[in-house]
Amino acid sequence: HCEVNECEEMTCASCAKGVCEANNQTCHDPNFNSTSLGDWTCTCAVPFIGGATAKAADCVVNECSELRTECTTCAKGTCEAARQVCADPDTAAASLGDWTCTCAAPTQGSAVADVATCTLNECTERDVRCVSCARSTCADADQNCEDTNTSSAAINDWLCHCDEPAQGIGKAK
Repeated sequence: HCEVNECEEMTCASCAKGVCEANNQTCHDPNFNSTSLGDWTCTCAVPFIGGATAKAADCVVNECSELRTECTTCAKGTCEAARQVCADPDTAAASLGDWTCTCAAPTQGSAVADVATCTLNECTERDVRCVSCARSTCADADQNCEDTNTSSAAINDWLCHCDEPAQGIGKAK
């Protein structure tokens, strides 16, 4: 029987090797049997993901994927180093640099292609862990809560204010 490697022996632009190479992809023929034609595949080059049989692949890249963990300055490493969550909203190969870092709860904030500035308003914080319990402390005393510094590093800087006509301010304990 005859053997044909469609990725090596056919070199025209519309043949397997030409189609894959024109798209910066790798060509692979899984079966060299001459009766098994059209089974060749194009596979995307790292960091892109994708493959297709008998045509160019639609390549995607998740900038936050595990495939890029070796790169500490890449999206995933950048976000994780700041203890933030990385997300890539559009994995199309042409859509690079759109990844986001999002602050972990109970902090809030996100940024595109950069570390987010995380904030924490202790007076609106509703996390079950109750970082400072400012909201409930003031509410339990029928007072208004004010967080004077919403930086995620500034904890217990909130104040309780009395409603008019009453007067008085209490600081975090």
